[in-house]
Amino acid sequence: MTVNISFKIDLDTLSEFNEKLKLTGKNADEVIIELIKNYSKNDIEKNFSNTEYLKLIETLFEKFKNVNVGQLANIVLRKILEEGAAEDYEIAEMQKSSKVKYIKRYVLEFGTYGKEKFNITYPVLLSENKIHLDTTFRFYREPLKIGEKVFYICSQWYLNRNKIPLENWIREHLLNWFEKVSNQKKSAMKDWILSADTRH
Repeated sequence: MTVNISFKIDLDTLSEFNEKLKLTGKNADEVIIELIKNYSKNDIEKNFSNTEYLKLIETLFEKFKNVNVGQLANIVLRKILEEGAAEDYEIAEMQKSSKVKYIKRYVLEFGTYGKEKFNITYPVLLSENKIHLDTTFRFYREPLKIGEKVFYICSQWYLNRNKIPLENWIREHLLNWFEKVSNQKKSAMKDWILSADTRH
């Protein structure tokens, strides 16, 4: 009798799996059985996430590997923000600045989220009613809509400073998004990733 079992594997477990393969010399099936023994029945579903989505996310980054980091933000970050991958408090924090105090004469609210998560000092997002203050064009002119609100994405992204933090944020939030949304939305996002135009 053959029993087929599927599991969801989170990032920590995937890392542990790869490490055990390297160190023990065991084959993949043996390592999987060993890992499963460390989880109770009730914890298995909770602690594993589908590796299909991890592979899909890496496919996305592979497509964009030769694209300017600003375009990665303007295309991919834009897309997942519009799809609801960020929490409300994160959207609020993305509108704050860790260093730049003014846009024209408007005083920016101070916050460290953008610096901590993206290593960017400008606000990641500027709201619709403030975009006219950006006379130096530090935000992309194409708006994005999150819920009922309209924002503009910062255009000040640099390869050495911002690419890795940006990719890490996208990876974490897109994986979490896949785990929460309907199959219809998962399918639509998969189609978008596989057909995404890196030229925007």
